[in-house]
Amino acid sequence: MMRVALIALLAVNAAAFQESAPQTPTFKAGTRLVEVEVVVRNKNGPVTNLTRDDFTILDQGKPQRIDVFSAGQSSSNTRTVPLPPGAVSNRLSRTGEPVPNTTVVLFDVLNTRFDLKAYETKTLIPLVRGMGAHDRTAIYWLGKNLHVLQDFTDDPGKLLAAITHLDSGRDLMPANVADAMADLPTDSNGNPEVTGLQARFDPKGAAMAKGAIDNTAGLTAQVYGAMNNFTTTEALMRIVSHLEGMPGRRNLIWLKESPAVSPAVMLMFQQADIHLYPVMVRTVLTGSDIMAVRHAAHQLGEAAGGEGFDDATNVGLAVKRAEEDSRSAYTLGYYPPEELLDGKYHRLTVRVEGKAHAHLEVLYRAGYIATRQPVVIVPPRNTVAEIFQNPLDDTAIGITAKCEPDSTSGFYKVRLAVDLRNVHMVHEGGHSKGSIQLGFLTGKTAQVRTMAIDLTDAQLADVLRDGYGLRASGVPATGNMIRVMARDPSTGVVGTLTIRVPAADRAHSQ
Repeated sequence: MMRVALIALLAVNAAAFQESAPQTPTFKAGTRLVEVEVVVRNKNGPVTNLTRDDFTILDQGKPQRIDVFSAGQSSSNTRTVPLPPGAVSNRLSRTGEPVPNTTVVLFDVLNTRFDLKAYETKTLIPLVRGMGAHDRTAIYWLGKNLHVLQDFTDDPGKLLAAITHLDSGRDLMPANVADAMADLPTDSNGNPEVTGLQARFDPKGAAMAKGAIDNTAGLTAQVYGAMNNFTTTEALMRIVSHLEGMPGRRNLIWLKESPAVSPAVMLMFQQADIHLYPVMVRTVLTGSDIMAVRHAAHQLGEAAGGEGFDDATNVGLAVKRAEEDSRSAYTLGYYPPEELLDGKYHRLTVRVEGKAHAHLEVLYRAGYIATRQPVVIVPPRNTVAEIFQNPLDDTAIGITAKCEPDSTSGFYKVRLAVDLRNVHMVHEGGHSKGSIQLGFLTGKTAQVRTMAIDLTDAQLADVLRDGYGLRASGVPATGNMIRVMARDPSTGVVGTLTIRVPAADRAHSQ
């Protein structure tokens, strides 16, 4: 049976799981800190020599004093430190190195016409071959479901080996790539058609069936449109949940056919401060007014602090642009007055002042919801099953862990450090009190235990620096991984972590 125990706070070497240095406080004197990442470009590229005095920021047209200012990769709101050997985190890189930025490339075949899917897909291999040795990029695939072709890595070799077999039969693909390809049509041998796809159209057959099709086409389009919108929104919510707690600049490069995005999805990007780089699959085929589509794509990216591109072959350029922006971004922070926090959507305006800075392009998120308390960006999932169904780790609560084989064959000991900065605590009588739910996935079910938290002020200071230490034993692996959840039952805020079990450990535990 799985056993979960609280480690004595002063007995464990919590620093071994230290996840980050102390953050800039989110609140000050009861007022929320609003941070805006800004990229400034001229015709030659990023402008990197600006100071605080060069900027003016307006909230609903009202100038704000810039209280926080940083430039370049130091703009990351969390300064990470390396992990010890064998430890993993849902916020740091798997190698434990600091992550200045994270970039997701989302191939959206769900919302792409059949005859454009091959054109979209063929950009995968050039993209991976063009990745540098230090690029930290994840590649996801949206079909009937959201698939992880490769989560964040700076080593493209494994992914390249997988996708070079796309047209060699599904039996030669890794399981995750084969699952993603199953969302595409297959040929007579059951292999995915990812090259040379063409729309097959029979004029005579179409004419004969036109009457019957006309009677149902409108309703069918509405049904499939609603289903696609639901699947797309759910996938984007999972990506936002994966990115929102990560340090540094968060970028999303989204390959899609149309520049249309729902207001709710755009607000989710803006509130999470995720920078969008939409890449139209092929603008020349999208509509008669090519310039209008290109302009719409640019506006879409600009609204979320990124930039739009008009052809799938530019996806590599979009990745490089996102990484360049991450290295050259400025962070401006201000504390709006209490009366400005009215719970409404506020438009932001950032200017670079002075004649010497004329003809500059200034990119930043267009707005945010002004509230006294942080906005829940993604609605909490109600059940533990829904949480573990996400193929990506949630990062709203940070988790760092290390596991080793237990004395019982097939089971593991897991040491955890949970970041309590996003867990609701009530302070009274010199103590901070709350609770945390710790859960482990075991097969298709989950074992969950709720534990009360009661910390003195001195203990809380240590825990906020080093993490809240927990220990579990008798934890089984599901396949080659252990999945753990930490959830605040009072707010629904959740963090999850996937721990890969090394082959040597699996052999030892069997």
